[in-house]
Amino acid sequence: MTAPMMTSQEVADRLGVTRATVHTYATRGTLPPPDAHVGRTPVWEPDTIEAWIASRPGMGNRTPRKRT
Repeated sequence: MTAPMMTSQEVADRLGVTRATVHTYATRGTLPPPDAHVGRTPVWEPDTIEAWIASRPGMGNRTPRKRT
């Protein structure tokens, strides 16, 4: 059995952002395109979102500034 599709609210909850941020990511092309639409509602496979999260760069390896 496959996992149910994720709505933009569920994606937002998974990312820890607001639903408006998910819509902004989708509009800018940052978020992968929806796997399907239910009516006008975009939905994603959980694997699509998890793969996208895994491919995003992290905070980076920043070297702290030295005090002088």
